[in-house]
Amino acid sequence: MSTVRISAGICSTPGFLQSTMASEGKVKKRKRTDGAEEPKKTKKSPKSPKSATKKSPKKSKKNDDEVAEEPTNGLHQEDVTEKKKERKEAKKKRRPAAVEKEEAVEENGEAQEATPNGEEAAAEVTEPAKKRMRTRSMDKAESEENTVKANATPLSEFDISEESKKALVARGITGLFPIQAMTYPDVLAGKDLVGRARTGMGKTLAFALPVIERVLQMRRDGIASRGRGRPPLVLCMAPTRELAKQVAQDFELTAPSLTSLCVYGGAPFDPQIRTLHSGVDIVIGTPGRVVDHINRGNLRLQHLRFAILDEADQMLDMGFKEELEQIFAAMGSAEEGDGRDWPRQTLLFSATLPAWVGEVKKQFLREDCLSIDLVGDSTIKASTDVSHIAVPCHWQTRSKTIGDIISLHAGQKGRTIVFCERKKDCNELIMDEGISYECQALHGDIAQSQRETTLAGFREGRFRVLVATDVAARGLDMVVDLVIMIEPPIKKSGYPDVETYVHRSGRTGRAGRKGVCVTLYTPKQRQALQMIEKKIGNLFVWQGAPQPADILASAATQTLNSLSAVDEAVIPSFMKAAEEATEQFGDVKRALAATLALAAGHLKMPQPRSLLTNTDGYITCQFSAGPGRTVQGLGYVWGALRRCLPEECCNNVRGISVLADSSGAVFDVPGEYREVLDEILNSPREHWLSLPDVLPAIRMRESPMGGRGGRGGRGGRGGWGGRGGWGSRSPRGGFGRGRGRGRMRY
Repeated sequence: MSTVRISAGICSTPGFLQSTMASEGKVKKRKRTDGAEEPKKTKKSPKSPKSATKKSPKKSKKNDDEVAEEPTNGLHQEDVTEKKKERKEAKKKRRPAAVEKEEAVEENGEAQEATPNGEEAAAEVTEPAKKRMRTRSMDKAESEENTVKANATPLSEFDISEESKKALVARGITGLFPIQAMTYPDVLAGKDLVGRARTGMGKTLAFALPVIERVLQMRRDGIASRGRGRPPLVLCMAPTRELAKQVAQDFELTAPSLTSLCVYGGAPFDPQIRTLHSGVDIVIGTPGRVVDHINRGNLRLQHLRFAILDEADQMLDMGFKEELEQIFAAMGSAEEGDGRDWPRQTLLFSATLPAWVGEVKKQFLREDCLSIDLVGDSTIKASTDVSHIAVPCHWQTRSKTIGDIISLHAGQKGRTIVFCERKKDCNELIMDEGISYECQALHGDIAQSQRETTLAGFREGRFRVLVATDVAARGLDMVVDLVIMIEPPIKKSGYPDVETYVHRSGRTGRAGRKGVCVTLYTPKQRQALQMIEKKIGNLFVWQGAPQPADILASAATQTLNSLSAVDEAVIPSFMKAAEEATEQFGDVKRALAATLALAAGHLKMPQPRSLLTNTDGYITCQFSAGPGRTVQGLGYVWGALRRCLPEECCNNVRGISVLADSSGAVFDVPGEYREVLDEILNSPREHWLSLPDVLPAIRMRESPMGGRGGRGGRGGRGGWGGRGGWGSRSPRGGFGRGRGRGRMRY
């Protein structure tokens, strides 16, 4: 940042041109024949290229009839004034507008300041730093930051120690979110508590901060030991290694003066054993490794004061019930007794609390425990800061569709998590050429050290796409712009897995930020996804795959936003090429558009893409039955198409689907018949055909007919989800025939 010194005053009379250098002894004065003094010519002192200081001369005390002295450089006054103006104009062209404005203010006398010696002080003006071009992403980030601050309650309103406040502010936390603010007083008072809030609302800090405050207070009161080999006061359990490591990081950053240890499978025992023997205050781990240390005698829980279950529903769903019972048995009773004069405090936090979690609450928590539920009976279970989008996709076009969705919603700088049901899908996707972005896999078959390296690289931005199973679905707190599910989550029983969807979609839109969750589905999976939409209460946007025009527009915007990173010093080197490009295209805008397309990597126009099936090379058309008419079946549509379309084109029509309001239908036509479609669209007498930009709502097809009936007497129950129909009665209780109709039931 350069500094410019600007004279605070400008001389307007010839008498003011006398240099003050004479008063400093640098100019010798000699008598002239007319009595006036004539300064001796001296060499002009060099000026700094970055700054120059002008000193205003003193006023002459001679009478008006005396001859004024000539300038030291021998030039006439008018020439000096002209040269000053020329230099000032040239300097204005090189300086930012802010400096020009500052100079104008000083010339008008609004910023002048006289020194005690009568000289006018030089005002020092600092050139403002060069600002980046304002982009939409900057506006979005600023808006999200303001939203986060508006939802938080200031730290000053809570009883938090200065040590913890300093650590929180260092992390950029200046307030508590609703779940944190509502649970803090009760946890600080020592009450057992069950907390529930939507994903991304800060549940980890909700239990970590008050527990840390209690441990620090125990230290100040001399209750907590600091000696070697001391047993832990806090035990926090999490279902996955990744979540355990993140919870441990929150404890470490919020309470750097406390000793914490994270234990989990896949890591060597020896370092963990050495740390436990040296003494720790807080232990965070997965149930399996905690049990291992208990059985080996490394972990003593008799003096434990705080037990925390994070994402307890998943721990029990993963089969950790026996491990949890063994761990709580090692803790002893939660009430006072057994040599203790204090009760143990137990906390349970999760985003979803199925009904069977109530049994865990009765088993492990005290009877007077509190429940703080920020979701409650609300019909909206998933985060309201996430846009939920459903896109039809065949498995053959899955990878290319994922790549286009990333380009449209995340771009080159956004982070994306792609969730797969199987480890095999993860390995195949990261090797598929349809996804042009660098991506890494994360699942249970990957070694723990590699999993930690992968997560660190994703968090630090070394790669932008993480393809993972549900090991990344819970608790990972990082800025994720986009979540993609390659299919709706389904339980082994065939029912939609609503809880898994909530946790997966909750990886984005965290802490007040906005996010996008896109779920791909096939026609058979549509009904399962509609069931998830109904259960979570968040409305889905049912739309087709990204169209070529959308992808190109998004690429143009992202490339334009990245122009601010270009250094001004580089631009002159490309001016000649820019002039040649302008001559080649005949227009500056066309030349610039071609340059942006090249920078974005789009050299050719992509093929059209079906809104119905996401198949490249097909155009989705919409048939309208006309005012007051409805479509009762596909036969009506086929008859109309055969009358209006050429036979060859009609034979290639596929995927006819009736609209939800029965006003028409949609279907796909190969892109090679675009001229035929354009001829119909341009005809003034043809109004039955249109090309939709967004897939309209279509009628849901019913499931196929049911299968066999049930056993004799009551008939069959029907097929997959179908209700049973009529069955033949059999006095012997044998198999009876039955048939059923109905939609698929989950």
